[in-house]
Amino acid sequence: MSIAASKQALIQLLQNKELKVIALSGAWGTGKTHLWKVVQDESADDTIKSAALTSLFGVREINALKMRAIQSAAFKDFQQTSTGRSVNGIFSAALKALKGAHASFGALDDLALLLLPSALKDKLVVIDDIERKHADLTPDEILGFVDECCSRYGCRVLLILNEDKLSNGELWATFREKVIDAEIQLQTDPVEAFSIASQLTPSPYADSIRKVVEQHGVTNIRIIRRVIRACNEILQSQSPPHPSTVARVIPSVVLLGLAHFKGIKDAPDLDFALVPSSADYRVRLYLNREERPWTPEEEAENRWHQWLERVGLVSIDELEAEIVKFYRSGLPNSPAISTLLAANEADHRRFTAQSQARQFFTNCLWFPSRSDASLIEEVEQLVGAVQFLDAGVVTQLSIAAAELNGGGPVSERLIDVWLDAFQERLTDSEAELAWYQGRRRLSLHPKIEAAVALARGRLVDRVGIAEVCMKIRRDQAWGKTEENVLRNADVGSYVDAIRASQGDELISIMSQMLDVAAVSLDQHPNFGAAGGVFVDACKAIIIDAPDSRLSKLIVHLFKEEKIHDLLNPEA
Repeated sequence: MSIAASKQALIQLLQNKELKVIALSGAWGTGKTHLWKVVQDESADDTIKSAALTSLFGVREINALKMRAIQSAAFKDFQQTSTGRSVNGIFSAALKALKGAHASFGALDDLALLLLPSALKDKLVVIDDIERKHADLTPDEILGFVDECCSRYGCRVLLILNEDKLSNGELWATFREKVIDAEIQLQTDPVEAFSIASQLTPSPYADSIRKVVEQHGVTNIRIIRRVIRACNEILQSQSPPHPSTVARVIPSVVLLGLAHFKGIKDAPDLDFALVPSSADYRVRLYLNREERPWTPEEEAENRWHQWLERVGLVSIDELEAEIVKFYRSGLPNSPAISTLLAANEADHRRFTAQSQARQFFTNCLWFPSRSDASLIEEVEQLVGAVQFLDAGVVTQLSIAAAELNGGGPVSERLIDVWLDAFQERLTDSEAELAWYQGRRRLSLHPKIEAAVALARGRLVDRVGIAEVCMKIRRDQAWGKTEENVLRNADVGSYVDAIRASQGDELISIMSQMLDVAAVSLDQHPNFGAAGGVFVDACKAIIIDAPDSRLSKLIVHLFKEEKIHDLLNPEA
């Protein structure tokens, strides 16, 4: 029966004084001990409140069990009752006897026999973890202790056990036949199990975890608590995580945890999750299906993917592999997982910020009744996410904000916060400049233009245009460094390089860049918009000094390449 029904049944059985031995059985981890503690805490009956709880876990001889029962019964409240005080005095005297006997087993036996009548008289004795007893402790010894408690000391006994895990089936059959007066079989459902687990181990992601737990019918409270802790630990690096991150992470953490801790039956080996899957795995599995039976590994992999699909995961990638390593290593933190989650967070926060920016522009344009103050509030909300917007959008936001009454300060703050983030990204990688390749005519905020020009100039200065072009001409090959220099050089850099070069340097620049311009001005497969920037630089030289020998050389070279029309001012 359910926890709620079992609780009421247990209360009623405990109230019936005629029942000497009561059993509470159920699967491992389903809340038997928790149920007993709830009943004890809520009870107004002194006998239940002061019950002696002892566990058989690891107990290998009967006198050790007796000592555990004595400790639980007597010393919990020995300062509060006359029985406790008398037992305390007996125990002190017995300790002296033990010292004289060098802690021999005979002295221990005498001590246990001496204390039992006083400690357990009229007590409710709760014996937990019967299935976890040591093999040396025989069923007859346990039966004898239970009978001794009931017949000699006026006790009542509550047995708590997992029947499925009893190594000796005859033990439970003997208990049922000769000892137990009433039995309750606890059958916790997943909803109850998760409710208890989430109370004991709270989580801000409880709703998401609950869905996976209930889908797989998990009732083991201990295992549920472990996966809840894992979810909390893995997501703690994001504060708070984006809903999409929660939706991506929780199913994997819970499902892999349930498999790892044996919370689901017939779970596949987690090695499958260490290898990212692809959409064609079913093709692999079903290939020649009729010509040969599936291997056990293929069966397990197919079952694994069916479970993934049940929780909304079509395939697995490096995140699942890192989660498996997290469970197997037991390490409290996983830098690899944090890195993956950070990338996911950035992607979705970028999407959210872009959506908010589009909504702001819509409100400015199509909702003229909106007050300037309310629109400024919208922009204020974007300041914290401005690093997820590109330079063009930020420029337009700044312009729109500046046109609002009182929007000047937030307009400037947008740019300043964006520039701080831009500089941080540049520190991590020069790939940040790649966005500006192919956007040579993009109109940006002056501060952004200056920052980008400075960054591109630093890159070009380290390896000059002339040097790169000479290397390409000499080796007939290039790498990322050469691509980045030519991609990131602005019009001024090309003008300076052409004017400063003579001989082989000038030949290399003109031949290489004319080849690039002939292919594409804006979308060269290797050099992006470098061809167009080079053409603009040549136009600038010609406009500045149309009669110079350099200008005439440039015009001649363009005519030879049959791309003279590119030098027209309107081109």
